[in-house]
Amino acid sequence: MSHSTHQTIIHPAPREAEERRQIMLSQILSAQARERLARIALVKPEKAGGVEDVILLAAQMAQ
Repeated sequence: MSHSTHQTIIHPAPREAEERRQIMLSQILSAQARERLARIALVKPEKAGGVEDVILLAAQMAQ
């Protein structure tokens, strides 16, 4: 078993968590908002991540 395959079996959670995060954002944001956020992420990924965190937190609090 290669190292990368072994790591995927042991640690699949970060990728799955990111997929869930993107699905939730796609349900919350309009296409235009997702596009703007993607442009921000190209230049400042940490800033886009922070904005995503705030959006997801606000959506969770609204439920």
